[in-house]
Amino acid sequence: MYMMTKGLYLLNTLLQIYFLNKFLKTDQNDWYGLRVIQEVMNGTDWGNTGVFPRVSVCDFSVWQVGNILRYSAQCVLVINMFNEKIFVFLWFWYMLLAAATVLSFTYWLIIIIIPCFSRWFISQSLELSDMKFDPSTKKKEVERFVSTYLRHDGIFILRMVTIHAGVIFGTDLVLSLWNAFYSIEEEFSEGRTSNEDRYDNKQNYLRQRKKQRAKKLINDLEPCTALMPTQKSSDTDRSSNDER
Repeated sequence: MYMMTKGLYLLNTLLQIYFLNKFLKTDQNDWYGLRVIQEVMNGTDWGNTGVFPRVSVCDFSVWQVGNILRYSAQCVLVINMFNEKIFVFLWFWYMLLAAATVLSFTYWLIIIIIPCFSRWFISQSLELSDMKFDPSTKKKEVERFVSTYLRHDGIFILRMVTIHAGVIFGTDLVLSLWNAFYSIEEEFSEGRTSNEDRYDNKQNYLRQRKKQRAKKLINDLEPCTALMPTQKSSDTDRSSNDER
């Protein structure tokens, strides 16, 4: 929304410049302010410019003894002296606004889109805070803090708060968010560790149960295997007795 507003500002300024040129009826490829500068550099007198001429020919009538006498004389248009200065000022003012809006739009677009500027802003804010912070050893944490916790909207809000409320308040706010992020990370890591421990305990329990079942099954099969040879020998003895 902020970038859209800046884009509308730029569009408004460009439209005002366009309609100013149309109102002054300049040529299609002619910019009023640039033409004025060119005429001044060439030494052309502003009194002879075509848009706001200061000197012109005026026709007037004089009544004499029932006759109307018409005369043409050279006259000075004083109002055009002010009009020309006003429109020259407006044209250059609109151009200055357009240039400032383009620079501001480009600046904010770059620092919002490119992640390295966001990480640099957070590192600078944490260095200015009361916490001992070394950006060379916290690069991964800062990158994760920017990419997963704050993101583009959070960085933009922190920048605006720092600009309007001051650097001290901005650094304190960044530090509070950093501590909140670290507490969430610790809780997540503890929960993940406990889940891993539970999983390992469950696996060990299942392994022990499998071992116990296998051992019990082996113990149950041992008497049967012990009796099988005895049964076989008794059958052979019976067959031998029958033969006899």
